[in-house]
Amino acid sequence: MKITRRDIKFFIFGFLAMLLVLIIYEWSDFKKGFNEGYNDHRSTIEVKK
Repeated sequence: MKITRRDIKFFIFGFLAMLLVLIIYEWSDFKKGFNEGYNDHRSTIEVKK
């Protein structure tokens, strides 16, 4: 079985479509988790001179 460029494009498109549906479906949880991760990261950054 040969994997073609078309197969790869459809796989990537399907993956991105499912990711988009998941983000839209669980937007409040996604936004909450993103903000928590972003704020935790900002509090642990070490500034080097």
